Amino acid sequence: MDEFQTIPYEDFRKIISTVRTLRNIDFTYYAPEILMHRITRSMYMHGVQTSDRLINKLMADNYFADLFVSELFVPTTEMFRDYSMWKFLEDNIIEKLKNETLCKIWVPQVCGDDELYSLLTILHRKRILNRCTVYATSPIQKTLNDAKSGFIDQKKIEISTANFKKIDPEAELSHYLTKEDKYDYFSPELLNNVIFLKSGIESSPPPDNGFNLVLFRDRMLYMNAQTKKAVVDTIAKTICNGGFFVIGIRENLANCDFRNVFIPVSKSENIYIKIQK
Repeated sequence: MDEFQTIPYEDFRKIISTVRTLRNIDFTYYAPEILMHRITRSMYMHGVQTSDRLINKLMADNYFADLFVSELFVPTTEMFRDYSMWKFLEDNIIEKLKNETLCKIWVPQVCGDDELYSLLTILHRKRILNRCTVYATSPIQKTLNDAKSGFIDQKKIEISTANFKKIDPEAELSHYLTKEDKYDYFSPELLNNVIFLKSGIESSPPPDNGFNLVLFRDRMLYMNAQTKKAVVDTIAKTICNGGFFVIGIRENLANCDFRNVFIPVSKSENIYIKIQK
């Protein structure tokens, strides 16, 4: 199979139907052209030549099914990506949250561990981590297990370190890492306040609300307008008045009429605050 050969639409529908049956994840309302590309890419990587063979393998192999579904979500690639956002978050948002007796934060649809680890590092730097409860959710158990492990791909260390230096030239990312058998891991004690929860953002948000911060950067790019609006509505209901919503510089709320719910704190970094009513 050619890596960029598009699978037939009928095959695409069968595959996402199988995923919905096996993992209760509904990709129906995600941008089909992006999903088609990622399905084809995954089939190519795993040497699966036809859609029927893929469906059979998904049904017969639980580990492969988790791996395949995790590959449909676009992963993050480095810690402190878009470093100016993290600098703004540290200096302006986290500084305000230090006044909270207990701070609740939600990182939905964890896709890779870079966003979560970056956030925990910033919280630790501001000496607020011990007063935070951080929910990290994903509909894929494998993704949660990977994030829990703390393992960091060596290929990410150099760019992540460079990003961190742009936030603070005196900072050393190595202070937040441990070595074990020549591999790098995120310091396990920084994960103590994280609740890892298997949960889909569209259907089952965390069993909690009143979040002071929701970090959901550039994940809605792959959703159609209907799903995007539903997701923002779900998130809006979980954020407390005066809480913050970070959506990422590549995202926008233009197609979601939430002018009476959110106002921008930083237009350049796409950070919003929920209006106090």
